[in-house]
Amino acid sequence: MVVHNADLDRVDLSAPAEVVAGETFTLSAAGFDAYDNPYIVGDPDVDIDASSGTLSISTLTLDAAGVASDSGA
Repeated sequence: MVVHNADLDRVDLSAPAEVVAGETFTLSAAGFDAYDNPYIVGDPDVDIDASSGTLSISTLTLDAAGVASDSGA
């Protein structure tokens, strides 16, 4: 039996507890539907909107497991 995810419901972000201004750090994201299934079918791009404008990445692309990781300052 194959389970297909529903629409993207949430994206969990993780980053280090502390970062130094101007230093690179890794931001990880995992997408899930409302039933906690990994988001693997659908638009894989997650837009990142930093109101302060201090992140150098604007989009993360979820992989086949519904996970993405990128480094930016």
